[in-house]
Amino acid sequence: MTKISGLEAFKVNIPFKAAFKHSLKSRQNSESIFVKASLDNGVIGFGESLPRSYVTGNTQGAVYKQLKEFLPKLKGAELNGSDEGANFIRSLDGIEAEARCALEIALLDCLGKISNRSVHDILGELLNQSFASSAIISGGSALEAVVAAIYFKAKGYRFFKVKVGTDNDEARVHLVRRLVGNADIRVDANGAWDVRAALETIEKVRQFNISCVEQPTPKGDFDAMQEVADFCHDPVMADESLCTVSDALRLAQTKGCDMFNVRLSKCGGIFRSMEIIKVARDYEMGYQIGCHVGESGVLTAAAMHLAAVSKNPAYFEGGYSRLLLKEDIIEEDLTPRRGIGYTSNKPGLGVTVKEDTLRKYVIE
Repeated sequence: MTKISGLEAFKVNIPFKAAFKHSLKSRQNSESIFVKASLDNGVIGFGESLPRSYVTGNTQGAVYKQLKEFLPKLKGAELNGSDEGANFIRSLDGIEAEARCALEIALLDCLGKISNRSVHDILGELLNQSFASSAIISGGSALEAVVAAIYFKAKGYRFFKVKVGTDNDEARVHLVRRLVGNADIRVDANGAWDVRAALETIEKVRQFNISCVEQPTPKGDFDAMQEVADFCHDPVMADESLCTVSDALRLAQTKGCDMFNVRLSKCGGIFRSMEIIKVARDYEMGYQIGCHVGESGVLTAAAMHLAAVSKNPAYFEGGYSRLLLKEDIIEEDLTPRRGIGYTSNKPGLGVTVKEDTLRKYVIE
């Protein structure tokens, strides 16, 4: 029987090539958490999360501390290569949100390697071997939006998300629409507006044929989100207001939004994300599998495995690590090709972590 012989947590800051901006934050490095899991047979797995205090309330330091306290409890635990191993990971108690995400992914990576199965094979039936990825345009200047739109269009992207909640939203969305033709465009305010400002701004950008409005009102103000959803002609997607299964049930039961943005780190990993997706499907709501600004190929690979077993996600985001990070920590290039991402069938996550590169950016 294989046992967990060691677990390590890392605080990691990987610099960006350029700042990425939205209404809540301008970020210049990843502020990541990584977990390395080692088994007594020599197998190693890695997991990742990106704490965002304005989303979950958890800082990088707080998540690192939680992991440092929790990880010793698992040393010596058995990790069975059968379904028992997956049940063990799914039922971990006493750890949630970003800490759970990083640990869970590391253990799933190990489980896949000892059972010679990809993570998506452990999770369920393969539904999507490939999927169209979205290009995300940050909330910078109009010129920056133009450059990004031209670049992503040339790379074959057909889905675009434009960060809004600034003074020049209408002009930026207009420019992107002119440049990308009839591609799908949605907007993301990251909670920048009150109800009145949301409805006014949405009405201005509707002329550019947007498909969805993400998180128009502040996190936690469920009444405001519901009011916008009631009066808005376009689907409203919850992001910062959707972190837990309880959030998902509240939003679904009150018709507080039309869609969910499911992101692994804020939602507590793959299994919690699958529970939230089940809520969306039970209530006949749409959902997307989103990404985290600054994620490396480790978290992107995990999201791709989730996408592989998820039925009819409206959008998929991810694969930007080589575009945004000064240096990715995996050998494989997960950048979508012609706007299409592909799920690996290799054991575990299917990626090779360059541990020397990872440790170069460790701050604790």
